[in-house]
Amino acid sequence: MTDAPELQAERSSALQWRVWCRYCRAFHYHGIGAGHRAAHCATTTPYTATGYTLIAPKADQERSL
Repeated sequence: MTDAPELQAERSSALQWRVWCRYCRAFHYHGIGAGHRAAHCATTTPYTATGYTLIAPKADQERSL
């Protein structure tokens, strides 16, 4: 999706990543793996229409080098 913004994920647990939603002012949790995700916003936000693209947590990016 070209309109989807990229958000830096952080590791929440061994099986989850999370991203901070500036609109909900809360974390949204997703399974691990970079790529496009649907937004978990409780109300309509700009992410509702486009979703967003998760970028791997920086620590995970450094391990893969």
